[in-house]
Amino acid sequence: EGAIRPIIESRLAALKRQRSGGAGFLDLVAYLDACMEAYGYIMGNLHWAQVRSGSHPDWQTEYHELTGRPPQEADVFLQAIQNRMTRLIGRIKKLARRVQSDSVLSHIFTERRFEALSEPDVQAHPGVKAFQEEFKRMLRVYGLRTGGGYGSSSGFVTPTWNMNPALPLEIIASYAEQDLDGLDSLERQARRERRNAVKRVRRMLAKQPDKLEQFNRSVKRVSNGVRTLENHNYWMEQCTIGTLREAMFDVGQTLREKDLIDEPDDVYHFTLDELKAIAQRERPEDQRTLVRQRMEEKNRRAQMQPPGTLGKKPDEADKPDTGTSDNEVPQDHILKGTSASGGYRTGPARIILPGKEYPQIHPGDILVARNVGPEWTPIFAIIGGLVLDEGVLFQHAALVAREYRIPAVLHTRHASDTIVEGQEIGVDGDRGIVELKV
Repeated sequence: EGAIRPIIESRLAALKRQRSGGAGFLDLVAYLDACMEAYGYIMGNLHWAQVRSGSHPDWQTEYHELTGRPPQEADVFLQAIQNRMTRLIGRIKKLARRVQSDSVLSHIFTERRFEALSEPDVQAHPGVKAFQEEFKRMLRVYGLRTGGGYGSSSGFVTPTWNMNPALPLEIIASYAEQDLDGLDSLERQARRERRNAVKRVRRMLAKQPDKLEQFNRSVKRVSNGVRTLENHNYWMEQCTIGTLREAMFDVGQTLREKDLIDEPDDVYHFTLDELKAIAQRERPEDQRTLVRQRMEEKNRRAQMQPPGTLGKKPDEADKPDTGTSDNEVPQDHILKGTSASGGYRTGPARIILPGKEYPQIHPGDILVARNVGPEWTPIFAIIGGLVLDEGVLFQHAALVAREYRIPAVLHTRHASDTIVEGQEIGVDGDRGIVELKV
């Protein structure tokens, strides 16, 4: 991270200077071209340059081998580690406190009437004015967030927080419903537990210098791994992709202002060369017919059904035995999965499905999805638990769940299809199971 981050910061700073230096349509297209080139270099090159050669055993296994203690105890060493995500959550909590302490803001956020923040009489209110100033400061740092990252359903059409402030405002509203003093207390407690656990193991291994040295190296490695994953997501997926997304929007918005297309996102149906050609014309022609044709082609291709396999179909005998069928329906109101974060919590399920409107999240709700990425991690401090059909133990959602001591179960395969919206469920992160209450 120490070698790569300055390169990314330099490229993003150069893009910012280029954007402020030109205002014409041709300048915007040239800026978009530069953003695409930077994206290719950062995400296609630097992103993979972080991968180190060699491998380490997973932290739970390594902890058990070093100490003889139960593997699930290893999670305590990953909680309450400061990084870009925890600092973002700190800013969100600060804004939520402003909402809680002001009757005008509290009324707006309880009803989710965020558009009222733009009304002149509301803007003149001192509490609202202070909130808006603090909110703008947060967006100057985190406004490029699109939620991109492993497990995320976000894509290039997902707006940034700058483009759609309702996204972070909804998160703030969820935090404003919470006992923020209680959250801060839990975070301090988690930090103490982590530090005390490190001291306890060091005392245990004091007479075994080789194991003690290995433990110290490993704890430092996994702690840095948590910071690196969230910090790299900020600089690469959020800042880099967010910069490109806003550049696309600026070009699309200009095309709409010139009455060449209907919506800014129609820009996705053009090649870069076509945009350059349009920008160079003194009087470009209407582009709606081209947009319509390419939308129709896109929809046609979306309806195509790819074959299940390519090449020779494998024999039944060659298929790995997983012990269960992919179509097997869970029995006895239990879903089995893999533990990603320990603990046990019950609460109402909130189902997140691709292409569906995101549900409002309230304190104690349990997120259930096929998979989730950084678009949801800012609310992990208030949810009751996490249940995924898929996922891997080193993805953002799993790591942040451990940071905030949220029970999480991955690889359930059936959760998002089996669990009903609002259903009471129990998440047992220690045993890796989900209980369906009836």
